[in-house]
Amino acid sequence: MRTQDYLDDLDYLFDRVKSIHPCIDFKTPLGVIEEEMELCKKRAKNCVDRQSFKQIVGSFLRTIGDAHTAIPVFQEDPQVVLPFSTELVQGQVIVNSLRKEIFDEEFSGFRRGSMIHYLSGRSIEEILEENLQRIPFNNVAWGRKKASRELASHLSLGVQGVEVTYSDSLGRVRTHDFPLFSASDASVRDCLMNEQRHTFAAPVEARILDEHRVGYLKIRSCWDRMIFNNVILSVFGIDPGSLPDIDRECWALFSAMVEEDIGELIIDLRGNQGGNSRLGHFIYKYLTKKDLLSYRTNVKISEELKGMNDSFRDHINGEILDYGEIRLMFPYETRLEEAQLKQLPSFEGTTVVLVDSDTYSSAEWIAAELSANELAIFVGEPTGGGGSVPGDQLYIKLPRSELVLAISCKFFEAPDCDVHKYGAVVPDFFFAQTIEDYAEGKDTVLNQAIKLLRQGVS
Repeated sequence: MRTQDYLDDLDYLFDRVKSIHPCIDFKTPLGVIEEEMELCKKRAKNCVDRQSFKQIVGSFLRTIGDAHTAIPVFQEDPQVVLPFSTELVQGQVIVNSLRKEIFDEEFSGFRRGSMIHYLSGRSIEEILEENLQRIPFNNVAWGRKKASRELASHLSLGVQGVEVTYSDSLGRVRTHDFPLFSASDASVRDCLMNEQRHTFAAPVEARILDEHRVGYLKIRSCWDRMIFNNVILSVFGIDPGSLPDIDRECWALFSAMVEEDIGELIIDLRGNQGGNSRLGHFIYKYLTKKDLLSYRTNVKISEELKGMNDSFRDHINGEILDYGEIRLMFPYETRLEEAQLKQLPSFEGTTVVLVDSDTYSSAEWIAAELSANELAIFVGEPTGGGGSVPGDQLYIKLPRSELVLAISCKFFEAPDCDVHKYGAVVPDFFFAQTIEDYAEGKDTVLNQAIKLLRQGVS
């Protein structure tokens, strides 16, 4: 690509973001955003390839400060991959799993839970800070989580290896050289896909924790058999018909709880980075029949939106539609027959919701609705979605580089005043996963929630 091609793409990008985004300056003044675009144009004059241009675009989008206005992760651009995955636990970057499919050599003390301190002499904190400069986020805690998982993103393609300094379970510091891999390699890409596949292939899990006599509803992502994203399913090769039905799963769970006289329920929203917030509406009818407060929505009209939804065809581009206060009425959302609704297994016990900084987007929406309507007790860490934020993405393709971007077209105002105040759903009881438990595969927060229930919290 020529320099002018990069500049043309940046002009197109800025024009479309201003046309589609409902409030481009909701966090950053427009003047600052315009200054960043001028800096991006200067940097673009030194672009050498699509990857370096992608980093420039990412830097511009980060300035806006909307995590939904970003470069989608499904694009198959080359990236450097470590032979292990990482996670942020108790503020530290630790090893999550070893990618033995691509590298099966073992090093002393290097296992799940090992703490990473340096990569080739650079401190992890320095690397996280650099990664954060490229990641759009609504909430710093969520941004740090994402930055910790993309630990190798600061490394250049072509680098063959990295020196990793880490500490083992006894605290002993060790250093070893690890090879680096490219996501463009089929086996590496398969490995990365397998790490994420379960989140989308099994979005809903409903069961009774027999040992504790507690109902457990895990929502890994806000999708199910009838509400799904075709792009995501095609990327992971998932048949929509194989997905669980949220209403059917809830019916079976709550029926079993009523039959076995179980009066405690845990809804687990940790690690859920969103999807479609309607999924939560299928759950609420088992918990209550009252009218419920929900998010207020503003929509900005654009050519892209009209292309996606013909109902906006007669509106003027740039117009903001305010849908006002929304109240949900029983049965909210349902796929049940009328006869089934009359026999609904209503739950009148104690509901605990588990949240963390990975409870994001539509998952935070569900948490906020449950909180605003006083339907649950919250345990864990503050959510990471940012509270009242833009969302609901439209996709554009830059004409020269063909880089695909997601841009928010709506603004969602949370129904809970505390969510406005804190930019998060803040738990009633704060507990975080410990590194020691993580290393042993134990769930600190779930165990603490069960302990609270045993103590009679309500």
